Amino acid sequence: MALPSMTFPERPLQVSPPGSGRIANLGTLLWTTLLLLASAYFLLPPIADLRDDFTIADTARPVQGGRVEGRCRTSLGVLVRCTATLTAPGRGGPQLQREVDYFFVDFHLGDYTATVVADPVRPALLSTDLALERLWNRVYTLATAIPLGLGLLFGVLRLAGQRIGERRSAVDALSGHVLHPVLLRLDSYLPGRWTVTPLPPTRDRRSRTWPVPRAARPIVMDPERRLVLGVAAGSEELAMPLDTGLSWIGLERGERLRLREQLGPDRLGGWLPNLGRAGLDDERAALSRRARRLGLSGGGLALLAALAAWVAWGGHDFSGDAIVLRRGDEGPASGEVRLNGIRHTELAVQTTRVDARAAHLEVWVPLTAPDWQAGQPVVWLIDDPEYGRGEPRAATLVGSVAGPVPDRAREQLARMHVQLSPEARVLAARAWEPPWQLPAIIVSGIGGTLGAGLLLGAALLGLRVRALSAQLRSR
Repeated sequence: MALPSMTFPERPLQVSPPGSGRIANLGTLLWTTLLLLASAYFLLPPIADLRDDFTIADTARPVQGGRVEGRCRTSLGVLVRCTATLTAPGRGGPQLQREVDYFFVDFHLGDYTATVVADPVRPALLSTDLALERLWNRVYTLATAIPLGLGLLFGVLRLAGQRIGERRSAVDALSGHVLHPVLLRLDSYLPGRWTVTPLPPTRDRRSRTWPVPRAARPIVMDPERRLVLGVAAGSEELAMPLDTGLSWIGLERGERLRLREQLGPDRLGGWLPNLGRAGLDDERAALSRRARRLGLSGGGLALLAALAAWVAWGGHDFSGDAIVLRRGDEGPASGEVRLNGIRHTELAVQTTRVDARAAHLEVWVPLTAPDWQAGQPVVWLIDDPEYGRGEPRAATLVGSVAGPVPDRAREQLARMHVQLSPEARVLAARAWEPPWQLPAIIVSGIGGTLGAGLLLGAALLGLRVRALSAQLRSR
């Protein structure tokens, strides 16, 4: 199709491509900066607290008079962030205080409880039993979140730089040059976004999407072939569509009125409803396909993440059957055992074992059946590697049967009114994590994050499809 006779000024014109002004660049820099600050806020404090907790993990003890004031928030059902202020009495000085920030993955309903702990050698380095119990969980969570966060930041910075660069290149290619009219094929038309392709398309003349004001309308030259009017400089490396108001090129008032008269009312808007409906139909179909693909991919990743979480935190023991305390006296008298029962930290007692080299702190915790009541005899006693930290809860402990209960432990338990069975046994417990837990946590974290992102993207696309359908019904 040949262009109609139009009078364009034979002089360099100043061009203000849509979406390329200072306000647009300032907006891009603003949301990029906000995202960087948000990422630093979420990632940096948990890293510092995790580093400090590792230094006291083996030496921390409960602090008498310690207080915890804070809250835990759960995102996406499994990502937990706890912020708190810890206080403890100082030794002959001012009260100790510390702000803490924890980030971990957990399937949990209800509230969390925490107890202040500290290393007696460094009492100012306060922490909580909740943080130390989830120490490796926090490591795995941050090890998953940090690469994802850095990848997201890299992508955002690259996108921001690309957008600002495209805006500058558009201004440099068109502004200050003598412009001439060209025909562009309108591949996609939506309020606020036009995608056009120069004719004929070549490697150096590709389609480009222009962000435009939502009220802007293209100059339709041929509605059947979806051709609209644009302008380009001499090399035609970049062509920009024009709006019906001719507001993006620096025409004088008389030049603008004369050019609009030459174009006529049909080209300035008469064919727009038909062209707009076809564009909306195409866009709706494309978005529906993308939403279905994202939904299926996100659902598959979410199922994989749920399976990995079940493996990581479901209490499964694929290496052998655990001994479950139902009566309270089950289990062999010797050897290696995996014992499952209720860990009564509220009844924990401390003793000191002295050898030729040093004195060693011992913490003894009763492990009972779920229906155990106070006053009933206790058969299993744990020589606890966690020093009695945490709340009473169901637990599976791994260790070896160490023989009868020492007299020093019996004396302290008697003061707590804990009655020991004549055949009471000691489990020398040790920290144990299933070998499959780390990879399962990583798969759950990455799969859950990606799956949630894809499902969120599918939901947003679905909202756009509904909005386009509403626009089509109104035409």
